[in-house]
Amino acid sequence: MEVVKRIKHKACQTAFVLKKTEKEFDDIDELPGFKLPDGRVIKIGLEKFKAPELMFKPSLLGLEYPGVHEITVNAVAKCATDIRRQVFSQILLAVSYGVF
Repeated sequence: MEVVKRIKHKACQTAFVLKKTEKEFDDIDELPGFKLPDGRVIKIGLEKFKAPELMFKPSLLGLEYPGVHEITVNAVAKCATDIRRQVFSQILLAVSYGVF
């Protein structure tokens, strides 16, 4: 599991526009490899963008769930009308490579 965490911390990042990033993505051979405990070396290509993207678009895996941003809005919508503005002002959605 530590190997996965190390790869996630070093490789994963979000893309502002995933489709555009996919089109602009260059050769995977230019990327650094990650050594697994069994000695194999793997390279992380477009997965480095797709893994974090799943938090916002679970449909990429065929899952019919809302993204974290939609869940947040839906949760605030269930609050009393008079406090929604205050609740929204206290929310910061940030990607932490140690969380996803």
